Amino acid sequence: MRKFFTAWIMLAAMLGAAPNVHAGGAEPFPLNSPLPFPWDSSIEGYWELKNAGTYSAYILEIQNTCEGRVILRIREFHIITGQVLSEGIGYKLAESLEVRAVMKGKTENHMLYVGAYLNKTVSPAVPANVLRIVPFDPGKEGQAWEMLRFPRDLRPQSHNTSPQLLLTCVDDREY
Repeated sequence: MRKFFTAWIMLAAMLGAAPNVHAGGAEPFPLNSPLPFPWDSSIEGYWELKNAGTYSAYILEIQNTCEGRVILRIREFHIITGQVLSEGIGYKLAESLEVRAVMKGKTENHMLYVGAYLNKTVSPAVPANVLRIVPFDPGKEGQAWEMLRFPRDLRPQSHNTSPQLLLTCVDDREY
């Protein structure tokens, strides 16, 4: 069962074709200047979305699997209640510069893409992290936002209220 669930997540992330995306809030900047994904610890932490107008923020955490694959654990939480709204595990395909994750929530599931881009709207140009949300519903368009560090003093104390979504090291035998 565990193998099936992991395979389903990976398949859904691989099949996530280039989505129809428009900017949420103000256009962060063109998404045509991608940078290598920042697998160093600079991507980890609490993030909010610039001009999103929502009560959501994100926790990004880098983890390693038993096979040596690096994955990104992502949790979306409500900034006032601390309730986890959706969560997923993402990884980067070899030919992609973004991490793709299937996010599972109580009311809706969606694809989430995280990547680094060169913001050329300021001088000098600076790197910035961008989060894109793409609904599985083909009638809805995706949106993209620049990610900003969430203020340390506003982080909820109860951001871990849902069951853990962790990959554990187990052998492949069926029991």
